[in-house]
Amino acid sequence: MSVARRNRIGWAAGFLVVLLCAAMGILYAFRPDSTPASPKASAAPASGQTASPAAAAPSSAPAPGAPAPPAPGATAPAGPANASPGVQAPDKDMMTASLKRWVERREGRSVEIVDAQSICDINGKPTSLNVLVTTRTGDGLDPVALRAALDANAAREHALRGELAQARRDGDVAAVNRLAGELTAARTAFVEDSGVVSYKLSLSRQQPPVLAFWPGLPFETVREESARDLAAERLGTEAELQGLVHYTSATALMRFAGTDGQTVYVDPFNMAVVPPEALQQREAARPARPDDDGRAERIAEQWAEFLQP
Repeated sequence: MSVARRNRIGWAAGFLVVLLCAAMGILYAFRPDSTPASPKASAAPASGQTASPAAAAPSSAPAPGAPAPPAPGATAPAGPANASPGVQAPDKDMMTASLKRWVERREGRSVEIVDAQSICDINGKPTSLNVLVTTRTGDGLDPVALRAALDANAAREHALRGELAQARRDGDVAAVNRLAGELTAARTAFVEDSGVVSYKLSLSRQQPPVLAFWPGLPFETVREESARDLAAERLGTEAELQGLVHYTSATALMRFAGTDGQTVYVDPFNMAVVPPEALQQREAARPARPDDDGRAERIAEQWAEFLQP
């Protein structure tokens, strides 16, 4: 076969291949399932079937007026302390009356309220209570007399602390040891004679009703003078106690103000000054914890038991 004839046959075969490929492309382009279905034509999945993730996922854009979703890893802020409709918000009278019944059911003995002091958050909203009770109800002691004894004991401690501070400035070691011993003995005798017990109660249904309790006086009462001295040292002026600010389940910060209007927060338990930003961070939304499963139900049960008539 000549070279010219072989070339003509090769060109003809190549042309047939091109035609065949073009025909296959046309058939593929116009196959029955190649036309996209319109949105209105998309049928819902049959009962018992699961839609694909892409079809089932809602739009990520928030609805008009809806709050933006939290950023990944952010903690949602806590809701109102007493948001349940139809449920009375706890107050001082309700909590002190319920505490007396709760102690009698739990310990089989009666107590009388000696004093109840409100503890607020950093914005001034009451969040908890320092409640002082006495167990010596059958010994002729009454709350009025105990409050007077408490004031007299505080005045006595104040005088002793003044003498103790002077002895320390004078370097009189013997006087320091003697006065420190008198302070301890006076406080111990008062607690034993009065049978006082301190309770820290919550005013928020998001926390257990009884946060802590112990025999004796609150930390804030016991260490008020030392906290005042620390505040005065930090402020550079005399310090006046303005109130208590919730900090932990057992302690409150003591807010002191100087003569120039400056304020300082003192932790009486650790005897340390707490900066306001640290307090604000602690009052932010409570982070989730591994043991949170069932926490709300447990707290609700504790409130139901505490408020029993």
